[in-house]
Amino acid sequence: MRNDLEAICRLFREKNRFLIACHANPEGDAIGSELALALALRKMGKTATVLNSDPVPGNLVFLPGADTVIFDADGSPYEVAVVVDCGSPERTGRVQGELRKCPIMVNIDHHSTNEARGDYCLVDPEA
Repeated sequence: MRNDLEAICRLFREKNRFLIACHANPEGDAIGSELALALALRKMGKTATVLNSDPVPGNLVFLPGADTVIFDADGSPYEVAVVVDCGSPERTGRVQGELRKCPIMVNIDHHSTNEARGDYCLVDPEA
């Protein structure tokens, strides 16, 4: 599987505006991954927006940051799109167009079926 971890970490340090998404109809690992990454980037002083096609499931609204997830693009320009827990960009649903506007795409996933599509990928089925 593809592992661009060092390059992804460098990108997280060097860039400032991140758009984060997961697959449509997300469950706990997708939402948790998005929110954790957004929190980490914000702690680094970065702008991190979580944009999803579907709402946070009711059983996950207690997660810190769940109330910051947006469902409609705000028109802001982003430097990097990060897609987590998603085998292909098409699975992100209606937010796919916004993700494709970003000049850099990062794909982070744990599924062995991941197509490793992105400028930078971290796909680890054992994670």
